[in-house]
Amino acid sequence: MIFVWRGRGFVVSLFTIVSLLLVNFIADAIGGHDYYAAHVFPKLVAFLLAAAGIFLVARGDDGSHFFYIPLKAWPYIIAVVGVILSFAATDSTPTAAATPQVAEQTPAAVTTTHEESRPTQASMISTPEPPPKTATVAAAPATEPEQKKFEQVYIDAASKTYYAENCAHPENAVPMAKSAAKMQGYTLAATCH
Repeated sequence: MIFVWRGRGFVVSLFTIVSLLLVNFIADAIGGHDYYAAHVFPKLVAFLLAAAGIFLVARGDDGSHFFYIPLKAWPYIIAVVGVILSFAATDSTPTAAATPQVAEQTPAAVTTTHEESRPTQASMISTPEPPPKTATVAAAPATEPEQKKFEQVYIDAASKTYYAENCAHPENAVPMAKSAAKMQGYTLAATCH
């Protein structure tokens, strides 16, 4: 990209790029991996820091410009663009730290309690009650859903025919899913009916 400036106008791009990189490194170092990409605040701080630096340089300057816009206008432009881009450029996908991890749960054992007798009022006051007896029942094992299997056939490109897997086929036949063979216009060989 070609930058056009006069006088101290180059500080607009210099301050903006340096502040964005500096805040990116600091935010990721403090907040962890991809903190800068996932949050609005660091980007906004970087743009406002660049705008403040440009404002300080442009205070007493009348002749400098960047892309034919006077240097004195650039702090406000950078601040407004920074607010817009901070919200637009934030990665909306959750990071690994923010994503709840769902573990596959195995069925738990079922516990039942059987009370043998009720304690009397006197025994409740003076003697501690023995722990209740428990019985453990194992849960039924989870079955995995049956996966779909494709019927494999052998195709002969020269004759545009396919042969079932258990049918004799020529040596130049290539394995393929039956559904794909039918979609491509192959027909069942006469020897395999």
